[in-house]
Amino acid sequence: MPGGLAQLEAAELVARLDEYRRLDVRPGAADFAQALLRVRRDDRTALAAAAVAARELGTTEGERLAARLMTDVPSPPHRCTRTDEPRILVEFGELPEFRS
Repeated sequence: MPGGLAQLEAAELVARLDEYRRLDVRPGAADFAQALLRVRRDDRTALAAAAVAARELGTTEGERLAARLMTDVPSPPHRCTRTDEPRILVEFGELPEFRS
């Protein structure tokens, strides 16, 4: 995978989200966005099973994961670049707190 990021099994991400739910905490937005990008997509059967399990969590993140797993070609995160004086700002749609 580009940049040396390890891929993540969909079932493992569901298990992590289930643990967050059990502890009554939410994953960080940036961490979750990164995890979505790292999910392996080569086993359609495993993706379908993980999507069902993700929906059953009853959480926003579970719904987002399920929706992403069931798309044939996931869209990349929305990104736009703009300049603000001498700095370049990069915005990703997965992180609402960084939207302008």
